[in-house]
Amino acid sequence: MLFANLKILICYVFVLSRAFC
Repeated sequence: MLFANLKILICYVFVLSRAFC
């Protein structure tokens, strides 16, 4: 669960930085 949350956070950062996950 913690790992999944971290992955979602990284995904969010990627989306903000670029535009996709």
